[in-house]
Amino acid sequence: MTLAMALRAIDGLVLATDSRITGKGGTVDTSEKFLQVNRDIGVLTYGLAQPGYEGISQLVLEVNQNQWAHFSKIAGEAARIFQISYENWLTKQKEKRFHGVVGFILAGYDNLETNQFRIMHYDITPSPEQPLGGLSMRPMPGDLLAAQWHIARYLLTKFYYSEMTVNELTDLAVFLIAETMAVEETVGGPIQMAIVTQTAGFQRVHHQDIIRMLQSRQKWFAHFNQILRNIVVKQ
Repeated sequence: MTLAMALRAIDGLVLATDSRITGKGGTVDTSEKFLQVNRDIGVLTYGLAQPGYEGISQLVLEVNQNQWAHFSKIAGEAARIFQISYENWLTKQKEKRFHGVVGFILAGYDNLETNQFRIMHYDITPSPEQPLGGLSMRPMPGDLLAAQWHIARYLLTKFYYSEMTVNELTDLAVFLIAETMAVEETVGGPIQMAIVTQTAGFQRVHHQDIIRMLQSRQKWFAHFNQILRNIVVKQ
């Protein structure tokens, strides 16, 4: 599984995922679930790793080949690309069974139409009625966490407020993923993160910067976990 998130700050967006794949072959912590689409937009995937990566890779390829610039155009074409990528992957599978969910998050700054930070969520969920999976696409008015989000969402409700800045939200995103990793085996590996601002567009947060955030906040993490343990003991 995956913890993938797009969080809205007062001055931009914070996008983050873990990098773990869990499957028949065991656990691998080298998955790329996160790509830059253009100057202002990023795309994340969660759920089934292979069709997810194929979907986001194809989106980036077609955006660049066709020079699509409008967020609404990219969002609309993304729905088509994600569905086709999933169906192509499914036809190659030898096992004729229902497969799991694959989802996508498209997020960034819409500088040509609305001058707003926008988040779109897509998911493909197979069912007996729709073995190829029906894709749903919907805008997200605020924050979004997808897959393995129950722990992170609980923490988000305790610590998130709408006036948070991008810098504050990067700290919070690292905390949410680190705490989820501590109790959920299917979430792990290096944290992948980027910020999107109006002036600078999409910018990756370097791995070393994430490591420094984790190291500098170990005492805070330990203090928070001690509080949780005390609550459990008292109950």
